[in-house]
Amino acid sequence: MTDLYATIIRAKNGDEQAKEQLLLHYEKEIFDVASTYQNVDGYAVEDLVQEGKILLTKLIEIYDENKGALGGLLRTALGNKFKDLARKQSPVTVSITSPTQDEEHEEDDGLIGTIPSGEPTPFDVLNRMDEMKSFYKSLQELLSQDQYAVMCLYLQNYSYKEIAERLNLSTKKVDNLILASKKKIKNSSLVK
Repeated sequence: MTDLYATIIRAKNGDEQAKEQLLLHYEKEIFDVASTYQNVDGYAVEDLVQEGKILLTKLIEIYDENKGALGGLLRTALGNKFKDLARKQSPVTVSITSPTQDEEHEEDDGLIGTIPSGEPTPFDVLNRMDEMKSFYKSLQELLSQDQYAVMCLYLQNYSYKEIAERLNLSTKKVDNLILASKKKIKNSSLVK
């Protein structure tokens, strides 16, 4: 049993000192994820880090070692939490198709005409987000929990060494999980 695993078990059983140790252990991880979402209106990075620490304490309470490594679950949960915060922002109501008035009060053909043809529209971005969500859901259904945790980090361009450190695995185990995952993906309907 690793020291980290023993600390997780103690924290899950209510040991406050063990919870503090885990908060310190995962502090950089939480900060790294929070930093990538610093464009969430109304939340400074420090606020997101605090949200992440609260989430970690909740994850510790419900953690099941059969569902994967805590680090991988934390990273996935943080991403989901911060995406939810971004979605809950009050949208600015601007019509992109209705005509607008310019300074001389002449009607133009709406904001849709101002979007350069090579740039993705908000609709493109939303469609891409839906595609990614669907892809990750399919990936989660296809792969084992360990394979899914490793592949989530691999798809975010983490090195084998970084993945191994984050998930408390050997680099050989990471390599084996990635190879097995790629084989499953290749033989599935995810690859067309």
